[in-house]
Amino acid sequence: MSTPQTCFQHSSEEIRFFCEECHVFVCDDCVSGQGKHIRCKKIKLREYGNKNKNCLIGSVEEITSKKLPHIKRTLELAKNVKGSFNKSMDENIADVRSKTQMIKTIIDELQKENIRALEESRLKGNMKFDEFINYHQKRYSELTHITEEIQQQKSDILPSDVVKYDFELKKNLNIEHDSETIPKLEPSCFEIAQQYLEKEFYQDIFLCKHIPENEKTESCAHEMEKEERSSSPYYLEPVSHAKETNSDFTVNEKITAKNFEENSSDIYVSKSTVTGASASYNKELSYTIIKKFECKKSITFIVPKTNVYEAWVIGMDISEINLKQQEPKFTTLVPHIDGEPITAGKCKKHGLLIGLRNKKSTKLLQEMTGTQRRTSVMNKLVSHIPANYQNLSAICTVSTQEKNKDIALLLRDYQLPGSKEKGAVIQWFSDKKSKTNELNISNNIEIENPVYMDEYTNGNICITCAPDDKSSWIQLLDKQGNHKMRYPPKNEKSFADNIVYSFIGAGFLRDGRITILDRVSFRQHLLDDSGKLIKIDQYQNQPSSFAVDIHDNIWIGFDDGTVQVMEYKDADGWYEDVEIKG
Repeated sequence: MSTPQTCFQHSSEEIRFFCEECHVFVCDDCVSGQGKHIRCKKIKLREYGNKNKNCLIGSVEEITSKKLPHIKRTLELAKNVKGSFNKSMDENIADVRSKTQMIKTIIDELQKENIRALEESRLKGNMKFDEFINYHQKRYSELTHITEEIQQQKSDILPSDVVKYDFELKKNLNIEHDSETIPKLEPSCFEIAQQYLEKEFYQDIFLCKHIPENEKTESCAHEMEKEERSSSPYYLEPVSHAKETNSDFTVNEKITAKNFEENSSDIYVSKSTVTGASASYNKELSYTIIKKFECKKSITFIVPKTNVYEAWVIGMDISEINLKQQEPKFTTLVPHIDGEPITAGKCKKHGLLIGLRNKKSTKLLQEMTGTQRRTSVMNKLVSHIPANYQNLSAICTVSTQEKNKDIALLLRDYQLPGSKEKGAVIQWFSDKKSKTNELNISNNIEIENPVYMDEYTNGNICITCAPDDKSSWIQLLDKQGNHKMRYPPKNEKSFADNIVYSFIGAGFLRDGRITILDRVSFRQHLLDDSGKLIKIDQYQNQPSSFAVDIHDNIWIGFDDGTVQVMEYKDADGWYEDVEIKG
């Protein structure tokens, strides 16, 4: 006996009719009163059974001969897919463990190498410190012994002893000035870029970040399904909406459908290195290496030209570089400089101006026509503006629009006019080499061993001070020489006592911000126009030279011969770089 079926619309009523218009079974309530099928054409169940009996028997034969075998093969396929899926997952897990162990082994090796290099650096540094300490400890002991003997004998000292004592005192007192300078050694810097300390970086390595598990399973099943379909003559295509919606989906498409930063930064590490400072912590710095150049020479100064991506590069010789070409063009202008460069800058009209040690005037790079071959061109350094090397600290390119100013010189320990005192003076000269203006900096403003100067378009002046025995600082003055700010501030409580700066130089950007290059920890400081610290970036190599051009490009030379040309992307101080590999 068959079990009575209940109506879908009225669950307590048995079905009595088949609606031929809606193709559903209905009850008495559906075809009477307010029922939805009251006006539909319908037949009783007995009539429906007699009418469709032969059709049902035919459908069963169809299902038995075709559909059931098809479903069975589908089930077997699903089991095979599941097995294949789990086998692949086991292989992936084993591969992850194997590759992770390889990465750990590499990191352990690099750790040992870095620690060994740091220990070697520590040993060399301590040898220099010990040599300095032992030498001066011996001086101290000898001087103490001699002075005690003299104080004990006083008037009873014999003439022969006077000669002996005088000789010993002079020998221990009259030494080279540099020998009393404490070795200024920078600790070797070890830093891992922030991206390598974040989980997302390693997810990118293993290519498993954006692949949902259900999508991976479905795509694996679809791939195996296609393989089975091509190999089995009995396979019948199942009608599946899920299958249709995923018919264009493959494992490779999903795995490779990721957006990678091809030039993600590994040159910079941006961080706030000063406790309490308001510098921002920038996690990602993108860069693009556009040019590379092997200079094979040490770089002391970089002086940008007016044209973008052109500069003079100064070391033991003078060269010019042009980065606007598809391939960087590097030309040697002066093969050898007769003297040690101590500063350099660009005259508005004449070009490159250099200050040399042991010279009493600045030297101008001048182009000369050869005498034997009229087509040949020679470059040489000729005397320009008188300035003794003992006073000359910095040559500064003039940024103001005053026509009578071609170049500015910063002089230290200069005899101030009408005074017995010495101090710092800035002198401006015209293109005719005549002095057009002079600014005496008050001795109340802390200027000590200035090494770099830059001028802003409104006349503000930024001076970098880097004494041998002190931490560096910069002084910002207005065009009248009045103090505006000092960085770092002397009374900044948030700056810990052990924070040391060794500034190479500081320059203005077009919006008035100031960028500063620091040897210590390879840092780049960015200040707003009021002197407030915005952020600190950190390089992986030791910088040696620095310049900012009129296009807001920042030129930095490193000890390994690499030159980088960078610009801040936005107001927050992000970089975009051009690197010339040296």
